Amino acid sequence: MQISKLEGADTKTFKLLQGHYQYAVDKYFFYDGTQVIEGFNPAKTRQLLNNKGQVTAIISNNKRFKLDLN
Repeated sequence: MQISKLEGADTKTFKLLQGHYQYAVDKYFFYDGTQVIEGFNPAKTRQLLNNKGQVTAIISNNKRFKLDLN
């Protein structure tokens, strides 16, 4: 696992998405590694879970971002 510093991330609300080490969220953005996933406001985004409780996708305003489960 690699540890990276995310400039501008809100450290008080930052957390990894359930079942992932690559994807995270804070009160402002979703992250794929060190990159912001554009167009997804955490307050208005739904997280889809599989039967293991892992987040498989995020959905907002008819946009969908599929998370890699590897």
